Amino acid sequence: MKRISLLLFLLFTACDAILGPANLDEPFFLKFGASTVIEADNLRISFQEIREDSRCPSDVVCVWAGRARIGLLLQAPTDSAQIELQLPGFATQQDTLAHQPVDALGYHITLLQLDPYPDTERPSRDSDYRALLKVSRLFR
Repeated sequence: MKRISLLLFLLFTACDAILGPANLDEPFFLKFGASTVIEADNLRISFQEIREDSRCPSDVVCVWAGRARIGLLLQAPTDSAQIELQLPGFATQQDTLAHQPVDALGYHITLLQLDPYPDTERPSRDSDYRALLKVSRLFR
């Protein structure tokens, strides 16, 4: 009975970490620790790390806006890559000049937004984060 309970627990926790499919050229949210698949290309994207979040908290005046850095794992049918995406402080989805896309495995990956934005009253845990991403093919 213990084995069955453990197996069911592992199955349900694994399902929580895999989100529904995402689409090329359309922004999508990915929670920290979760994965999604771009079905058209069988590309799996996993949000693995918060490497830095030094963005100036919304309730503080700072000299430097800071930045956020996250680590993703990309897994294509024949290859994989770990990449880092960055976003300067105060940048939003509309701030296209602030976005710093990364090219890997034939894709153009952009971090458009990282939530929650820092606030000194409500410190964030890694599990609170979600990234707004956009993935496009480099070659059509």
